Amino acid sequence: MDRRRGNLGQQIPKVRSHVQTLNITLQVYLELETWQQVSESLNKLSEMYANPAPAETVGRVNRLISAWPQDDTTPAEGYEGVKTVYKKLRSGLREIENQAKSEIA
Repeated sequence: MDRRRGNLGQQIPKVRSHVQTLNITLQVYLELETWQQVSESLNKLSEMYANPAPAETVGRVNRLISAWPQDDTTPAEGYEGVKTVYKKLRSGLREIENQAKSEIA
């Protein structure tokens, strides 16, 4: 029985060493996994924002909103002017909606 205890006493430090090595290996693996996900996310973001069109569309829609009549009175351009602004505004808002949907997907 004494021989078994002596042998066990020698094995415990080796087992602890292996456990510590496994813990370190697991931590490194998890960190690498995390950085891989970060890298993929950044690549997707850079692809999305490489195209300045969405910002231009938002600017155009903002200008169209400011051109929209403030009250219920007909502007100097008349109904046709409002109709033109409406069509452009509708188109711009659809572009923004489609861009937002593509960013989510």
